[in-house]
Amino acid sequence: MMLVYFPHLHEALLPESARQLVRLPDPGLGLEDETRLRLDLPLSEPQARAYVDEALSFGENFRNPGDMAAYLLGRDEEAAESFITLRSELGRLERGEGDNREQAHRMRAQAVLLLAWTMEERLIDVSALDSALEESMAGLRRTLGVEDEDDESELGGITAPAEGANEAPGLETGGSWRAVAGALHLLLPGEAALVTCLSQIADDLKEQGVEFNRISAEDAARLGLRSGRLSGAKLPGRALLGKTRPQDDALLEAERTIYYLEPQAG
Repeated sequence: MMLVYFPHLHEALLPESARQLVRLPDPGLGLEDETRLRLDLPLSEPQARAYVDEALSFGENFRNPGDMAAYLLGRDEEAAESFITLRSELGRLERGEGDNREQAHRMRAQAVLLLAWTMEERLIDVSALDSALEESMAGLRRTLGVEDEDDESELGGITAPAEGANEAPGLETGGSWRAVAGALHLLLPGEAALVTCLSQIADDLKEQGVEFNRISAEDAARLGLRSGRLSGAKLPGRALLGKTRPQDDALLEAERTIYYLEPQAG
């Protein structure tokens, strides 16, 4: 079975326990990592890169990739598409029927993955700069003989970032994980399963009435899990988007398996 991690798209953001088990998708940028899952996507690599270039300035208005992805999938679709290079093509497809409508859904789903991937890249860069600054400040303290508990005024008012400021980016997902999950549901083949290690996602789905069942050690081993506890559920795609009522959309009604890999103690 194909196991795809969400909501993050960078290996640096994956818990160690998940790396043995899952694959990460290429959102259409022709990433050189051979382990990336190549999807059948509506936008070509040049189109995807042009989209990213135009979207970058727009993305600076958001704190994390999930917020921007959620905006794109939000109710105000006309406003969300106002900055998209291919917006005219999207509009043409959405006015069509049948396969054209499905293609428009897939195009928007790819756009969500492109936005999420790009914003994660930027946040990882910012996190690295924060870490470097913190290390530089620690070195400055050692050079000046200033202890951590000493008055900060001895450093001329220069302080290191507040604790937690350089935590791994993208981990605070709020409810925006749904945008990435929904996009993957639309783009992945039906036999692929989604995997997450975030308890918030499992809790959100449980509040919707989704029931997770513990996967036996034997079955988990068959999936490739060497350690940790795994539970799973099968749900309609609409549930990933927080929709509890049946939708007049075969893609959203199609079932998807999701696994929750519980964090290991210690």
